[in-house]
Amino acid sequence: MTDDPDNPTTIGGWIRSFLLARQLKAGYTDQAAISRDYERLIAAEDAAAAAAWEQMRADGVPVAQPQTEPEIPSAHVPAGPEPEPEPEAEL
Repeated sequence: MTDDPDNPTTIGGWIRSFLLARQLKAGYTDQAAISRDYERLIAAEDAAAAAAWEQMRADGVPVAQPQTEPEIPSAHVPAGPEPEPEPEAEL
């Protein structure tokens, strides 16, 4: 049997999977780094969405202002406008 580093039943594979597990565990338990990365992700998402809506406004597309009411139960306030309500069917 060769020492295949991708096979967890060999010595090389076992060592590789053990080290990888330790690295993953260290990364998943660093709450400060996770929080920083999450905040950067939210900021980047909001900036991209705001830029897209601003480009639409610049192109002459009529768009509403973003909804910023505090009772929205989400992790962050979306940068885009609220969808228009569906028209009710007339009978």
